[in-house]
Amino acid sequence: MKIKYIVLWSVFAGLATAMLYCYIFYDNCVFFARFVWQPKHTGSVIPTSQTAAMQLIQPMLQKKPPRTILEVGAGTGPVTQEIVKQLHSDDRFDVLELDPVLCDLLREKFKAYTQVVIHCTPVEQWQPAYEYDIIISTVPFSNLTVEQIKPILHQFEQLAKPGAVLSYLEYIWGTELKKLFAQNEQAITLQEKVDLLKNFRDTHKTKTVSVMTNVPPTYVHHIEIGTSVAQAA
Repeated sequence: MKIKYIVLWSVFAGLATAMLYCYIFYDNCVFFARFVWQPKHTGSVIPTSQTAAMQLIQPMLQKKPPRTILEVGAGTGPVTQEIVKQLHSDDRFDVLELDPVLCDLLREKFKAYTQVVIHCTPVEQWQPAYEYDIIISTVPFSNLTVEQIKPILHQFEQLAKPGAVLSYLEYIWGTELKKLFAQNEQAITLQEKVDLLKNFRDTHKTKTVSVMTNVPPTYVHHIEIGTSVAQAA
C-alpha cells in the first residue's frame, strides 16, 4: 500500500509542479505544446532566449528611425518583445507567424502597440507595398527541405531595401547531429541544405555571432542583403 501512495503522491506532485510552471511561464508551455503538435514548424522545445533575441535585433538598434521592420516566425514573441521595447512612433513593424494558435497569442500579447501588425501567413506569400530596412527570422531552416528554403531566401531578398540587414538563427551542431543518424540519401540532402544557406551568406556581406546562452546554442547571422561580398571589398 505504501508504494501505491508514494506513486500517487509522485504523480500529483508532478502535475502540481507542471501546472505551477505553466502558470508562471505560460509562453514556454504554449511553445512546447506547439512543438509537440507541429514539430516541423518549431525549431526547439523552448522559445529563443533573451540573449539571442538581443543579438538578433542589434542591426535594428544601429539604424535610426523611422524603420520598417519584419519579423518572420515569431512563435510566442520572445524576439518581438525585445523589438517593441525599442520601437519609435514612426516605425512600422510587421510580424509573420504560421501557427493560428500562436497568431492569436501574439495579437493579444501586443495589442497595445499600434505599430505592430500580426499577419498569420507564410513569408513566401507576403506581398506588402513597401520594403524593409530590417528583417529578423527565427524560421527553423533545419526542419525544412531545400525546396522550401529556396523561396524563403529569395523572398527575403525581394522584401529588403538596398542595404537592409537580415538576421537569422542557425542552431550550432544541429545539422551535424542529424548527419550522425542519417542514411546516405538523407546525409546528401542535409549537405545540400548546408551548402544552400552557406552560399546565400557568401553572396552577401555577413557577420556571424555565437550565442551559447540559448537552448540549443545558436549562431546569429547578420546579412547585408543589398551588399555583395565584391561590393564590400
